[in-house]
Amino acid sequence: MNKVIVLICLFILSSCASIVGQDFNLGSAKHIRNGETTKSELMLLFGEPREKEIKNNNIEIWKYYYMKSTEKITGRSDNHSKILIIQLNNGIVVNFDKLEKFENDVY
Repeated sequence: MNKVIVLICLFILSSCASIVGQDFNLGSAKHIRNGETTKSELMLLFGEPREKEIKNNNIEIWKYYYMKSTEKITGRSDNHSKILIIQLNNGIVVNFDKLEKFENDVY
């Protein structure tokens, strides 16, 4: 019985995950239109951004990001990253960039 408990504990500990940010649907970025999409529409699509920054000339930067790293007992890890950066001027999207990356068996 003790061996079973030890094996279960080892299995649970063999795959630890570390997460930064709130997961979001990066596929929804296809609905963003420069010069058209508003702050309200962004909030409906993605929710509150992880970070907001105000630059000169009323330029606002909204940042959404999610990063998950799962380490395995072998010492390898699987990483998943999503980043969406949006520039707004007077509440309207003027530019945005997105990136999604999967890395498997990273040492």
